[in-house]
Amino acid sequence: MTLELEAFEEKIRNKKERSLEIKFERLRKERGLEHLETISAAFDLLDVWIGNYKLDRTNELLEELVPICREKGGELKTKAIQSKAFVNYKQQKFKEALEGFLEMRELVGPSSALLENTAHTYNSLGDYDKAKQAFSDALWLLKSPSHKNPNVACNEAGIRLGLGLVLKRLNRPAEGIPHLFRALYLYEKQNPSGRSSLIAKAKTSCGRILQDMKEYDAALDQLQGALEIFRVTCGEFVPLTVDCAKYLGSLYVEMSALDARFRVKARECFCSVLHGEVNLDTLRPKMLLEVIQNMLALDGGVNAVPPRTYPSVEELSGYRKPVTAAITLWASSNRLPMDGVGGVFFQFAAQVAVLSGAYEVAVLGFEKAIMIMARQTGIDCTSLIMECDAWEKWAKNKIDLAKETS
Repeated sequence: MTLELEAFEEKIRNKKERSLEIKFERLRKERGLEHLETISAAFDLLDVWIGNYKLDRTNELLEELVPICREKGGELKTKAIQSKAFVNYKQQKFKEALEGFLEMRELVGPSSALLENTAHTYNSLGDYDKAKQAFSDALWLLKSPSHKNPNVACNEAGIRLGLGLVLKRLNRPAEGIPHLFRALYLYEKQNPSGRSSLIAKAKTSCGRILQDMKEYDAALDQLQGALEIFRVTCGEFVPLTVDCAKYLGSLYVEMSALDARFRVKARECFCSVLHGEVNLDTLRPKMLLEVIQNMLALDGGVNAVPPRTYPSVEELSGYRKPVTAAITLWASSNRLPMDGVGGVFFQFAAQVAVLSGAYEVAVLGFEKAIMIMARQTGIDCTSLIMECDAWEKWAKNKIDLAKETS
């Protein structure tokens, strides 16, 4: 298992998932979770859940499974630790993931695949020097006959992709580009149909590094192609698709400085991102806040009442549906953390709602923001609460004026 999504189309994965769920639940009921046949079915199901990004469900089952497999020892113990580390990585619990991968190395020794996963984790933790070394070692082991393990899947493309990204983050993009395009070439060669999330993953990385180098046309070609492939192979509501849409939106923002028409494209992307985040299986509060901040930075960025009158409400009407869904869902849910991130999210989302003309849902958002901020301890939120209150009164006034004229 490496840090790549299986190249199955969504409908195929969903059909397989349902079949394995039925089998696992039957075995669990008849023989118990500790039975070897049940454990085997559980791992088959976990692989598909991970591929479908059902990360919360995966983690819940692993919480039960890992202690059982540790007690049984051997290959089951290794497989359970590997699965847990992999899911921790996908959940962005990088420290826990690193602990798991390092424990695996103690159990089974170094391998190219294990070093690749460890390198990805170091990369996510911001330890780029260790990540670069781990990717380099993985590439060396991949080509070293004495260290090859036929039972461990590994791929030169994945290693080169990671190495290219690390070099980008070490401010050495010229060194990173050859690795990224080599990875793209290898993935396209392995998947001649072009319908593989691995190709999309490589295209995303190529597009982002080209954006950094201000090669906008080439970057746009790569990111648009990546998003199209992700939607086909992974579906609309998985982190890979949502993140790619965010990167494309960021590119459109930069390009709008040269051509204002790209501002409309950026708005479309941010709407898609917010809609995707609301529908993800795994909650990502910081990502929710980031996309709302992107919307405000593009078309608002205001801290005073009344809000700016340009762009017009009509121009921003596309924001109404996704921001309404976001505020309505999270206001009635206990999943969004009641902390500073949650409070600021509701404040900013409500401001976007005002700018788009969704005044009633904006009031709901401001009320939720004020409630959360008032509960914070050790942080003086007085000015933020006053700001939300002023915006809320302004939105209520717009509602009253609409009623009077109707």
